[in-house]
Amino acid sequence: RRPVSLHPATILRAATRHPQPVRPHPSTHHPRRSLECDEGYFTGAQHGSTVCNGCEEGKFSKGLAVNCTDCLAGTYSDSRASTCTNCTRGSFSATDAAYVCTSCDVGTYAGYEGMTSCRECGAGLYQSATGQASCDDCSAGSATGVARGSAACTSCDTGTYS
Repeated sequence: RRPVSLHPATILRAATRHPQPVRPHPSTHHPRRSLECDEGYFTGAQHGSTVCNGCEEGKFSKGLAVNCTDCLAGTYSDSRASTCTNCTRGSFSATDAAYVCTSCDVGTYAGYEGMTSCRECGAGLYQSATGQASCDDCSAGSATGVARGSAACTSCDTGTYS
């Protein structure tokens, strides 16, 4: 075979009709591997991070995370968490990124896990303790009247009953 000699203008026309992607020479191309952190940790950068940092309280990560995610209201987490935990019955967290749940006050309750607030005891019901999952009925001869959120029942007046 004989070598073919092409005019520079022919080479330019051929190159613009069928462009090829420019690829670096294998000896100079070193793709950066992303750091892979365990659950509960994050890198803080998409590429080039050399350290895995633990998530703060109230946040979590599932692993391979650039940043940690806030726990939603009704849940909480300790530091370096891989999930958030529902607040237990009788407690709540009203805001995202909680690291602790708050016990319900007297006169209120949280009947389910994962509550974002406590509910007041209804009329005729009371709760004298904190951190409760339900309210109690007033005993015979006592009442809360129409008051909601009562911590105690009061005895009925003479000549009245409940």
